[in-house]
Amino acid sequence: MGYDDYDFDSFSSYRSSSYNNDDATKDVANALGGFLLVMYAIGIAIFVLYVVALWKIFTKAGEQGWKSIIPIYNAYTLYKIVWKVKYFWIFIAIFIVSGILVLIPVLGWIVDGIAGIVLICITIMMDYYLARSFGHSIGFTLGLVFFAPIFILIIAFSSKYVGNGYEITQREKAIFANPNKKNVKMV
Repeated sequence: MGYDDYDFDSFSSYRSSSYNNDDATKDVANALGGFLLVMYAIGIAIFVLYVVALWKIFTKAGEQGWKSIIPIYNAYTLYKIVWKVKYFWIFIAIFIVSGILVLIPVLGWIVDGIAGIVLICITIMMDYYLARSFGHSIGFTLGLVFFAPIFILIIAFSSKYVGNGYEITQREKAIFANPNKKNVKMV
């Protein structure tokens, strides 16, 4: 029995005649496309809410609201409102240096991991001073760390700006250290 004697058409009974692989591929592609479209729409909505919240926060702090639209400038302005601008530049420098050093095998990866931890710490401190700037405590800081979109909106629409969070914290530390002095001045 040779190659020409086999009936290859008999194997077609194993495949469904009404549904083939091309239809399955199209269905998966359509489902994936729909999922990505929904995720994209959710991302745009969160971004718009974040810009609106930053606009409100900036105007409460005496800054112009349009600064919330420009991506890096809005972070600079937020650092200026709640902390110190030098920490913004430190954040940017660490981000750029770690992005370059990650290209060096092993050493760059270690440095990048350490830089990532430092950037997370700076971000948490930024959230702390943001909460302090609007009269909230450490519990609200945890909310900002874990549920940022919700807590940014809470700050934007319900809190009043009480001052630079870093300066408030420093004043409280000075008063705590010298409880007998009523007016402790910052240096």
